[in-house]
Amino acid sequence: MFNSNYKEPNMPSADVVKAQITTVLDSMHSAFQQRQFKKMMTYLDTSGYYLGSDPKELWTKKQLADYFKPHETDSATVMPYEILRRDILLNEDRNSAVVVEQYYLVRMSDKVMVRAISRISKKESGWMIDMYSWNMIPRNEDIDKINGALK
Repeated sequence: MFNSNYKEPNMPSADVVKAQITTVLDSMHSAFQQRQFKKMMTYLDTSGYYLGSDPKELWTKKQLADYFKPHETDSATVMPYEILRRDILLNEDRNSAVVVEQYYLVRMSDKVMVRAISRISKKESGWMIDMYSWNMIPRNEDIDKINGALK
């Protein structure tokens, strides 16, 4: 039987692990906002899978790095944003988590929110993101308007 209160000896508390994950994610987002894409990439696992907001944006880490390379010196790519919600769902042994974040990436849209879903895992080198998916999530009541605009 699954016991959600079970804790391995010497296992860090959920709050400690969530704080570690938060630090990594905050640093990754800060690097992205400042166009420090090389630094941002240090948080992404080489064997990971990264999904952009467009259906054809399905990338390996190298492909994502190649995508960002031309934008490193483009000041128009600076995109400040504030994480409005972050939920960290730890696995039982606290060595990985699914993270859901929501924010407005105003340069793309101040009307349609971004929901980013990622998986972060504890590796020998520290916490690494091995899956990240950016999704635009319109309000349900706006879907007919969007469909009308796309006709």
